[in-house]
Amino acid sequence: MVASIKAKSNAPQTIVGVSWYFVLRKRTGEELFSIPFVTPVQIPAQQTKTFKGEFDHFPTHPRAVTVDELKNPEQNAAQERIVITCVMFSDGTFSPLNDASKRDCERLQTAPEIRRKIEKL
Repeated sequence: MVASIKAKSNAPQTIVGVSWYFVLRKRTGEELFSIPFVTPVQIPAQQTKTFKGEFDHFPTHPRAVTVDELKNPEQNAAQERIVITCVMFSDGTFSPLNDASKRDCERLQTAPEIRRKIEKL
């Protein structure tokens, strides 16, 4: 399966890596699962690029289905969402979305595929 994202760089330098999540949640806001990605990219300043993350299967989380969910399938339908948590720039600096994203920025900084991309620039 493939999750796809179209992102624009509003930064003055090139983005070389993105830490992001594919999230599936119920309309009520309850998160069913999320899949993390660290993706090497090449998004020049003020440019837009589409990139993808591939995964083999959805994580399974056993849970009970309620009668209300079965009666109102449209109201309880799952919603997909992409959440970007950190971006890394060509100069090696990074920008976390918030304090909770620091772990994702550390993963992004140490990802070998991202390091190779920076070394080539």
